[in-house]
Amino acid sequence: MISMPIVGFLVAKFQPRYLIGFGLVVVGSSLWMMAGFNLQIDYRTAMIARVIQMAGVGFLWVPINAAAYAFLKPEKSTQASGFLNLARNVGAGVGIALATTLQTRYAQAHHAILSAHMTSLDAGYAASLSRTAQNLMTQGMSAIRATGLAPALLYQQLGRQSDMLGYVDDFRFMAMVCFASLGLLFFLKKSQRGKAPVPVH
Repeated sequence: MISMPIVGFLVAKFQPRYLIGFGLVVVGSSLWMMAGFNLQIDYRTAMIARVIQMAGVGFLWVPINAAAYAFLKPEKSTQASGFLNLARNVGAGVGIALATTLQTRYAQAHHAILSAHMTSLDAGYAASLSRTAQNLMTQGMSAIRATGLAPALLYQQLGRQSDMLGYVDDFRFMAMVCFASLGLLFFLKKSQRGKAPVPVH
């Protein structure tokens, strides 16, 4: 990660909690930006959000390690390293499982809401059905086949929209977690500046 050497230098100049706070704000902002995604986003939009996110992550790894080792005696660094790696691995596993579960549940909720409108009594659905059938017929498909295929195509579109909305809600939730985590920095002890940055394990 390109920002790692820069952050390693900054750790010796600033309090780790300030760098962690900056990283959380950047990551949270990128996730909030991703909460505005839709099925029509281009590669450039997704790339910019991802680059911003990873730049923020670079301000988390080294300062967190520096803060974790700041008040430890040298003889306890080995045990601390093992505990920190364990906590990081468990936290990553729990976080991935939570994010995946929430995305699935959000998508199911949106699917239920959207599918309730897929009835002939709904004017918007009836118009979309007619428009889809007309588009299929302009491509050379027979009227009978186009009429039968149109509901299936709309249902596929509903599935894609539900999944996308699930991801949007998931990104928004993770952004709020990042911003809420800023409050935890007030409980972080103030470490001494000027110490050599702790290597990432």
